[in-house]
Amino acid sequence: MDATIPSNSPLQDQAKRENSPAGLRRPIKGLFYILIVSSLILLVSIIQGPKSVSDGDADDHVLIKLYSSLKAMLPEHLEQRVEDVEVLDEKAKAYPWSNEMLSWQRTSYHFQPQKNWMNGPLFHLGWYHFFYQYGPNSAVWGNITWGHAVSKDLINWFHLPIAMVPDHWFDSEGVWTGSATILPDGQIIMLYTGGAADGAQLQNLAYPLNLSDPLLLEWVKYPGNPVIVPPPGMKDFRDPSTAWLGPDKKWRITIGSLVNNNTGIALVYKTTDFKTFELLDGLLHEIPGTGMWECIDFYPVSLTTKDGLDISAYGPGVKHVLKVSMAVGMEDYYAIGTYDPINDKWTPDDPKADVGIGHRVDDGKFYASKTFYDQKKKRRITWAWIPESDSESSDLLKGWASLQAIPRTVVFDTKTRTNLLQWPVEEVESLRSESYDFGNLKLEPGSVLPLNIGSATQLDIVATFEIDNEALQSTVEASVDYKCSTSGGAGSRGVFGPFGILVLADELFSELTPIYFYISKEPNGNAKTHFCADQSRSSKASDVAKPIYGSDVPVLHDENFLMRILVDHSIVESFAQGGRRVITSRVYPTKAINREAKLFVFNNATGVIAVNGMFPGPVINVTTNYDVTLNVHNRLNENLLMTWPGVHMRHTSWQDGVLGTNCPIQSGLNWTYNFQVKDQIGSFFYFPSLNLQRASGGFGAFIIMHRSVVNPPFRDPDGDVVVMIGDWYNRDHKALRADLDSGKVLGVPDGVLINGKGPYRYNPTLVPKGISYETINVDPGRTYRVHVHNVGISTCLNFRIQNHVLLLVETEGFYVTKRTFTSLDIHVGQSYTFLVTMDQNARSDYYIVASARFVNQSLWQRVTGVAILHYSKSKQKAAGPLPDPPNVAFDKSFVLNQALSIRPRKPSFTSTISSSNGGSKLFLLLLPVFSAFIAALL
Repeated sequence: MDATIPSNSPLQDQAKRENSPAGLRRPIKGLFYILIVSSLILLVSIIQGPKSVSDGDADDHVLIKLYSSLKAMLPEHLEQRVEDVEVLDEKAKAYPWSNEMLSWQRTSYHFQPQKNWMNGPLFHLGWYHFFYQYGPNSAVWGNITWGHAVSKDLINWFHLPIAMVPDHWFDSEGVWTGSATILPDGQIIMLYTGGAADGAQLQNLAYPLNLSDPLLLEWVKYPGNPVIVPPPGMKDFRDPSTAWLGPDKKWRITIGSLVNNNTGIALVYKTTDFKTFELLDGLLHEIPGTGMWECIDFYPVSLTTKDGLDISAYGPGVKHVLKVSMAVGMEDYYAIGTYDPINDKWTPDDPKADVGIGHRVDDGKFYASKTFYDQKKKRRITWAWIPESDSESSDLLKGWASLQAIPRTVVFDTKTRTNLLQWPVEEVESLRSESYDFGNLKLEPGSVLPLNIGSATQLDIVATFEIDNEALQSTVEASVDYKCSTSGGAGSRGVFGPFGILVLADELFSELTPIYFYISKEPNGNAKTHFCADQSRSSKASDVAKPIYGSDVPVLHDENFLMRILVDHSIVESFAQGGRRVITSRVYPTKAINREAKLFVFNNATGVIAVNGMFPGPVINVTTNYDVTLNVHNRLNENLLMTWPGVHMRHTSWQDGVLGTNCPIQSGLNWTYNFQVKDQIGSFFYFPSLNLQRASGGFGAFIIMHRSVVNPPFRDPDGDVVVMIGDWYNRDHKALRADLDSGKVLGVPDGVLINGKGPYRYNPTLVPKGISYETINVDPGRTYRVHVHNVGISTCLNFRIQNHVLLLVETEGFYVTKRTFTSLDIHVGQSYTFLVTMDQNARSDYYIVASARFVNQSLWQRVTGVAILHYSKSKQKAAGPLPDPPNVAFDKSFVLNQALSIRPRKPSFTSTISSSNGGSKLFLLLLPVFSAFIAALL
């Protein structure tokens, strides 16, 4: 392709907007409040045109006119178009972007340069000033100068002439990052890093020529620069912080560096005049293994109020935040701790959450953040540079690259006391316009609801999701390894998630960006909430990054699940739980743009039917001749019946839990089943018999054991293991039922579960990271009775254990003539019992496999169920290929011969009668009553 700027450049339309009166930003389309499960409230704002200049006061008119006249003074090279750009390395890789696509990517209410490339804010005489690293000659990094812009509200910005250019020996390679300090007498001190021609990184001083100028148009570099040179032997040495005043009335700054090749450090310097500096002997802080620290930010936060604090505040009721930007990986981290102003040391409150190993400032595309104290509104505000995620060739084609995040307030989280809260500045709300309300919506598992608001490219969404807390607390789903980045994204389903918002999605879902919560349960029953942004399907373009961002977020006992999303064309900023976690994403759709960009709310949870909060349900383990009482409470939103085929129910056989002999249990009601398991042993399972509900769970093992006075035809095993295998569809039973009613076939299942869990990652290509799998723990040399049940709805499964022999002893109520198998086909609804001796190498784990039969193996490979047999002394993971299934996938003779070889064996009974003194004793056997409480939960 010809990688030059076409005559219909996307910047043409944009330039018209930039040159509109006052250069103000357009208001956002969209304010949403969402309450899921019990109701859904949605407020949508509609985009209007740019604000009029008359919105300001008289003084502002003068400054705006001044700005207009100054714009004509911009250097000529800043007004030139980047024409005839030759793209070499990426030319063949570039996606064929259209003018419409590239034009759409430019944001509306985020700060970005008029064109080309960009990277310390302050407030002065009624204006917010922003100085930023700016590449005037190209949309890629180089020739870095300091751009300058001003605003009255942090949203609507005026571009001013360049503040500083690399025109001295001490900054000839670029005017890099710096920080502003406002002294008590109103002086403004600007310290910045300059790149020298010999590669040295030098700290320099600059100050405004005229403090009475509200626009601070002219800046002077101190003739005695540099004011700080690197310590001997230190190469990486940059980004001076804002200065704070210590108890000795001396100013301090911190500068980031690197020692021992991989230890990030924060140096501390003292000064009284900002022209001469003293390097202190100790370090503010250091962390081995974190690499180079740059753009260090060090500031106080109040423990008692939401007000921001001046940079020099310290003492009771104050904590200090240390934020560093990690050069390796380009990620910002922060930690909260205590500052010792006497020794100039900072100590983290939690060493496990120290900088570089604890909290990210933002889990997404977000770097070089910097805070400043807004004395006008007594708040601390943070900003950050948001780079592109597309190719440099695309940046050159559109003529600009990167932007700034929306300014955010930063406060201490008084609830968790371990986090900061970041929230968009209140001025963003001024961009909201007409709103629409949606209410009383409930999201069923597997549902997606469109929010018909028209074009959805500029939005402010506030969503509150409410989940049944009782269901959450009682449901067991161990997913301790769940991570947003390795989970498979919003398409990977669990009992409680993912659920959230689809932004920048087209009508056919060929492109979409889900922002969502996922709730996992740890083995101890504690819930962990994850907040994620999935870009994996955000664009059809081949030259853009499509990561999945996110991390876990604390959700306290009395809190719902809260998110706020700012959408502005190609940037999406997502905030969870009031700003405890934030994710910034760059998104480049090719179809979901302009009027084709739609908005949806979704709940992709599986909605499994749990029993007593468990999936699969608890094992009902009884002894033959016992009475059984089962009290079933129906907490589904539809009728329910529970059945247990094959179990004899003497005198009460009509209570078989099947429609026709039983009336259904209505939603919210309960029914008690009473029956006796008379003269029967074996492995069975229970499940809901109505409406294909078994496809969503509700099943569990029903094991009837022999009486102690009866000897089975084998030695008592050392333990019992229940294995429930079955096909699984991500669509819930209602969706499957609708498909069948419409004449569709079920098709290939989405997986095969073993004890309700997905496959072990035996193959990195077929099995993604983060899936919870079943592990069965055994001791070497022991023999276990393994009860295997096929609880699926359509698929015959072949069951096998790597390198182990299965000795079949029982099937569905009958002991059988013993026979060994290396694998056995188990059809839907069948149950078998094996004796398995742990006689293999005890230093290794082994695969347990359930794979589909009578199907195209290459198509069904991805739905093979795999669990792990773990020996107690094992030190090695299971290895090698999975044990082989029967040789010919469609050979029915194999399964027929297997079935014909299984013959029932009539059990023999022996009993002992005790007597004493020539008489007989009367033994009164009190048969215990087994009671179980079964609650079906969605």
